[in-house]
Amino acid sequence: MLAKLAKQYKEKGKKRHHLQPIGKNTGKTAKDRRIRKYNLGDKKRLPCVPKWQADIEREG
Repeated sequence: MLAKLAKQYKEKGKKRHHLQPIGKNTGKTAKDRRIRKYNLGDKKRLPCVPKWQADIEREG
C-alpha cells in the first residue's frame, strides 16, 4: 500500500513539474492562464496531504 501511494504521489508531482514552465509564461495565452488556474493551484492539492499522511501512518 505504501509503495502504491508513493508511486501515485510521485506521478502527480511529475505531471505538475512538467507544467510549471508553461504556467510561468506570465499569462501570455489563454492556455497559460488555464494551466496556472486548474493544474498548478494548491487549493485542491493541499487538503489531500493530511489524508495521504494518515493513510501512510495507518499502513506503517
